Amino acid sequence: MHHLLSREKTHGIGGINNVPGDIIELPSTLQEYWCFAPEVLEKISRHHETQQPLSQELINALMTSRNSFGGMILLCQVLFGLYDWLLHDSDEPNPMKTMAEHQSNI
Repeated sequence: MHHLLSREKTHGIGGINNVPGDIIELPSTLQEYWCFAPEVLEKISRHHETQQPLSQELINALMTSRNSFGGMILLCQVLFGLYDWLLHDSDEPNPMKTMAEHQSNI
């Protein structure tokens, strides 16, 4: 999306170049949320063979499935944060050593 919306024609300047890392994911994240809005999903989705609109039952199932692994994803983020905390709490950060020392705790 950054490339599509960029007016800069110089490759080294346009697109995601010189864009802060936390902003790079913004357009794709917004599109994910918009695509899963029920009214948008109804307009942009069709059965791949019959071209019939998706049933409300299938749309509801898609909406429900989006949150299926929410707890596991949250737990992964907590573990990443814990690892980061352990790594940066050291005077001499060593990722492999930190993981080996704490793998039973993580």
